[in-house]
Amino acid sequence: MYYVALLFVFCTMQSLIAGSASVSVTGTGSTILNFLLGFVILIGIVWFINTGGFNLKKRYLLKHGVPVDAKVEEIEKTMFNVGQGMSSRPVMKMTLSFEDAYKNKHEVTIRHAFSSDTPIPDEGGQLSILIDSRNPERIMIAPASA
Repeated sequence: MYYVALLFVFCTMQSLIAGSASVSVTGTGSTILNFLLGFVILIGIVWFINTGGFNLKKRYLLKHGVPVDAKVEEIEKTMFNVGQGMSSRPVMKMTLSFEDAYKNKHEVTIRHAFSSDTPIPDEGGQLSILIDSRNPERIMIAPASA
């Protein structure tokens, strides 16, 4: 859905840019400039939607998410870290199993960087998560205050 909207915005911006550029600037250089400007605008829109999409999911789950205890089936350290220097935290890949409100069993694999004040759970341990009641595969690790 986002990509259809992006395509529409991109085409609209291209026509606006091409229309205004043809009045004041002519030649091959204006075509390249139009393409580059449209490309930069498109990249900016994609970046904005991707970063905003995660925040919307997080805000939704914080407000409407159902708290559930999940069992850590597998946990392993990835080769990625979040932060730099002393505040660097490893990104952990975890497979979690849990039951939703209807007692349906789910198993989800996620990647998460735990904060320095949150202990990393052991395999077989319990972890508090928030799930979307409409789509239980959509989860996030519950913050310490939830």
